[in-house]
Amino acid sequence: MYGYERPGSTQLTNLRNHANLKELLAQTNAVEIFALPDHGLLQYGPFKINLAAGLEESLIKTFKPIWNNRQ
Repeated sequence: MYGYERPGSTQLTNLRNHANLKELLAQTNAVEIFALPDHGLLQYGPFKINLAAGLEESLIKTFKPIWNNRQ
């Protein structure tokens, strides 16, 4: 969320979604944000697994969020 709050000048997705969030907040008092905390406990052998990163592609394919411009 930090990247959406304070996007860098080259972070096109973060810049776009920063504007989207500001527009939405101007229209309503609240925005629901769902998060999956990663406590770093999931491992496969010596490798730590980032569950959120691993789920991202499948979530995008399933839900096709309008704010995600992936083709």
